[in-house]
Amino acid sequence: MNIEEIKKLKTFDERYKYNIDEAVKTKEIKYKSGKIQKLRYLSWAYAHRIGKSIDENFSWKLLLNEKGSCIHDNTVIIEMKFEGKIEQLRYPFLDGRNQPISNPTGSDINDAQMRGMAKLFAMMSGIGLYLYTNEDIDKIGEETQATKTPKKTEKPKMTEEEKQEKKEKCIKWIVDNISKVEENKQADVLNNLDLLDLDNLELKELKIIYKNINKELEKGA
Repeated sequence: MNIEEIKKLKTFDERYKYNIDEAVKTKEIKYKSGKIQKLRYLSWAYAHRIGKSIDENFSWKLLLNEKGSCIHDNTVIIEMKFEGKIEQLRYPFLDGRNQPISNPTGSDINDAQMRGMAKLFAMMSGIGLYLYTNEDIDKIGEETQATKTPKKTEKPKMTEEEKQEKKEKCIKWIVDNISKVEENKQADVLNNLDLLDLDNLELKELKIIYKNINKELEKGA
């Protein structure tokens, strides 16, 4: 990874496509189903260094609630200023299985704020954002599989609210990323549908479109 090369990247898309694999950290996730997945994400230290190199006014902080605590409903809230813009991100406290933690320790809080900082920087700058491409969709796939093969003692079912939430995640990802696909291929990856039609699709149909877009993004990376 070359800082001088990164400083020459001016557009979000150029930064998105820049390979930063040598600055990547890997976390192994073990799901309840037994599935093991390796999540890759940008090191917070590299994110901070890159941010300062591109924008000398780059800064970020952990927001406190009205009681002076950094815990907001089992999440932390990161606020970041980059290239004149200010954005916020909620990041949850997660255990080794990527499950929520209700009583976080100091170490859990530190992990959440640093990972949240790295993710928000990727979202604002584009650098390393490709590492998060499968994050929400993989969670959807894992949870969907769990509903198909429940334990004998329980029959977990996804509520309509949960289904709608996952649909909204897919739709948002599709809308945010379709512009990165070559214009002459956009109709094909959308299966000749208009973006306004996405709300009418089932989750499995949205995931097909997601895979189509992701395949094109990987070709261009």
